[in-house]
Amino acid sequence: FHAAIADSLAGDLRGGISCSVITESANVPHNGQHPIAFVTEEWDHGGVHDNGDPSHLTAPASGTYSVVGYAEWQENVNGSRAISLRVNGVDGPPGWLASTWGPVTEFGGVNQNVSMIVRLGVGDYVELVASQTSGVTLQARARLAIVYLGR
Repeated sequence: FHAAIADSLAGDLRGGISCSVITESANVPHNGQHPIAFVTEEWDHGGVHDNGDPSHLTAPASGTYSVVGYAEWQENVNGSRAISLRVNGVDGPPGWLASTWGPVTEFGGVNQNVSMIVRLGVGDYVELVASQTSGVTLQARARLAIVYLGR
């Protein structure tokens, strides 16, 4: 997912709403579902991200959005890793949009992507939720982006 391409595309779309946020070092504890807090904005067209709710990308307009999440996990050869896109903090259907899960490699590194096209209402928000079962807290570098596609 290349930020410059997405930013250029977003400017051409009706409404011009888009946002990309990153975190260089999120702590993800063993077990459970942990929303990633994003404090660095690569760009925010439309007031989608607010540091008061750092895990949320909030839809300022009703319509169809493309949402993409990414995580690069700290090396650790134990357990599995997962990332999911979740709407409005709701666990289970209809809150979970898409997930990717996988065991670690023999070298311990895991990179994951998850994406979905979704209809959102004004004020609905999307989060990137991470989970892992290594037995210890792991670091993850993560990105979450959203682009408004139209009504």
